[in-house]
Amino acid sequence: MQVKIPCVVMRGGTSRGLFFRREDLPEDQGAWAQLFCTAMGTPDPKQVDGLGGGTSSTSKAVVVSKSERPGIDVDYLFVQVGVGKMTADIGGDCGNLSAAVGPFAIDEGLAAAVEPDSVVNMFNTSTGKRHRAKVKVRAGKFDPEGECSVSGLVQRGSEIVIDYLDPAGAMTGRLLPTGRAVDRASVDGKEYRMTVVDCTNPYVFVLADELGMTGAELPSQIDSGAELRIVQAIRDQAAERIGLGGQSFPKVAVVGRPLSVGPCADDLVARTISLGRAHKTIPLTAALCLAAAARIPGTLPWSLMPDGSDAYEGETALRIAHPEGSIAVSVEARASEQDGIAVTRVTGKRTARRIMEGFVYI
Repeated sequence: MQVKIPCVVMRGGTSRGLFFRREDLPEDQGAWAQLFCTAMGTPDPKQVDGLGGGTSSTSKAVVVSKSERPGIDVDYLFVQVGVGKMTADIGGDCGNLSAAVGPFAIDEGLAAAVEPDSVVNMFNTSTGKRHRAKVKVRAGKFDPEGECSVSGLVQRGSEIVIDYLDPAGAMTGRLLPTGRAVDRASVDGKEYRMTVVDCTNPYVFVLADELGMTGAELPSQIDSGAELRIVQAIRDQAAERIGLGGQSFPKVAVVGRPLSVGPCADDLVARTISLGRAHKTIPLTAALCLAAAARIPGTLPWSLMPDGSDAYEGETALRIAHPEGSIAVSVEARASEQDGIAVTRVTGKRTARRIMEGFVYI
């Protein structure tokens, strides 16, 4: 017999997911994986029997609860649900949907609604990291109306500024999980350089030119190209080295310099691979992690920066080009003996919207 569970469908940035209150889910977390997969319609890659959209960006869930931690409003848990496979990976974060946690918390009465802007302090229970979001409020509810634009979206909305505080080592405990700025992976007898950085989420960065790519390829070209298998093999080797066995993390990104014959506002170009397919835009955590990597002396992203020989302290901003535009993010860092630099904060801007509320039948 089916059971119904209260659920809210929310968009955050360029992702969409199912939001649950912790109190509405089974006490036994062992039952959650099956629940989330059924809700999404997994393992059917079309997800027609559920609420997923057939992509990694639309096959996500977030569980939110009022926090008892000092200075924290809400705790939340992010779940990346597989599309064609029965997986529900708990352990990382989603930058896009983390931007929707504040609006959800305000609408659900889990955080204070202060006009015109509320600051919601959040704690990700998987990564043990704290975030802070500035959210627009009107008449006691989140106000989604505004003129902030996000590349990859047609709709505009109110600006949500989200700070990831002390974001390094989210899943591995270190900014550079291998202890090195550059590592090497061997695929089909050929050696490739890679940089593994864990900031908001762990990512593996490889250079586009070493793969025979420009970094400006369309997602459809990447999905049908021979390079995808190589990139996935590099990712898998990196995952084994840093002790992560799931399919969701680490993700991998191909990076390069922007292609331009004249002045260009973008600093880097990136193509992210998530769950074996090219991302249509770029995950916010990928942009934040890449921006942090570009500030770590000796890494591959750092080598692409025009002033890569300099050490960075204080706050710096970067623009990263992706398949549907570009994203601006900022990094606050200071010098450190370990890994050369300590990242104290990364910041991005998103929009969000509450799409639907009701019950999902499991």
